[in-house]
Amino acid sequence: MSQTTQYAHGGIISGVPLPAGATMVGDWQARGPEMPYRVIFGANRGVTDHRAQVSAGAIQFADGRIDDGQIATPSISVSHADPLTSDQARELAALLLEAADELDEWGDYAERPVGTNSP
Repeated sequence: MSQTTQYAHGGIISGVPLPAGATMVGDWQARGPEMPYRVIFGANRGVTDHRAQVSAGAIQFADGRIDDGQIATPSISVSHADPLTSDQARELAALLLEAADELDEWGDYAERPVGTNSP
């Protein structure tokens, strides 16, 4: 039985650590012959006195790698970006940079073996 089949029929997949900063995680999913995967998200970052939220999201495979675009490219979402003051716009820019740094770290994580938290 292939590793992918074992993952797909094994029910709960355990022992796959989340990348640093990932705070929300979806259930494991399988799609065709591909390795099972789950959706992960970083922390929601909010702008002071505004509804705007920034978050990073990616796909993590059962072997610990982060998808580089096979299923979905790691990305940053901005929600509720209604009109901003200049200070809020600067804060949003800083939050976007934080989220971009988080995605870069996750991209590095894609090259690490499961259970390793350093490059």
